[in-house]
Amino acid sequence: AAHLCREHPLSRMLHDQGTPAGIEATNAAGALATRNWQSATFPATDKIGGAVLNGQYLVERGGCYACPVQCKRVVAVDSDNFKVDPRYGGPEYETILAFGSNCGVDDFEVIAKANELCNMYTLDTISTGMTISFAMACFEEGLIGREETGGLDVRFGDGEVVLALIEQIAQRRGFGDLLAEGSVRAAAALGRGAEAHVLAVKGQE
Repeated sequence: AAHLCREHPLSRMLHDQGTPAGIEATNAAGALATRNWQSATFPATDKIGGAVLNGQYLVERGGCYACPVQCKRVVAVDSDNFKVDPRYGGPEYETILAFGSNCGVDDFEVIAKANELCNMYTLDTISTGMTISFAMACFEEGLIGREETGGLDVRFGDGEVVLALIEQIAQRRGFGDLLAEGSVRAAAALGRGAEAHVLAVKGQE
């Protein structure tokens, strides 16, 4: 019954805060994917987690058909740097993790824009974010350089690079043409020990 969802602490929390609340909780437990899982804690969760989403960007709640929990977050951004259309929903826990902590990005507006772009281009946010974090790890290890990336410094923490790579992946342009294959195939094509930075199960990030 719907009233049980309103009363149970977990479902009540999911309704009130949505899955992004898991960012702070997972970080506190020392299990938040950070910098392509090179770390398990991210010092800037207060800038990307459920608190900032719900406090500054939430415009509507929603959910799957007939679900009484309604954990979906709909966000809007209208700042000098970004415009994010609420028609594209809002980032869930996994999306914030993939484009945020796992790429070292501490700007929620970048993450919301990444979510919008992926939904607009029908890209999976987890695989896209994890493939970009894979590329960042390879770049910082010196396994790839600007000659492969088309001049981009693909480093952890650079939100502009994240957004540029999403566009390239969707349009199969430049370095994005390789990353569009996903991290497993991209690593196989690169060689050079790149496979060590792949985080995938049965070929899926």
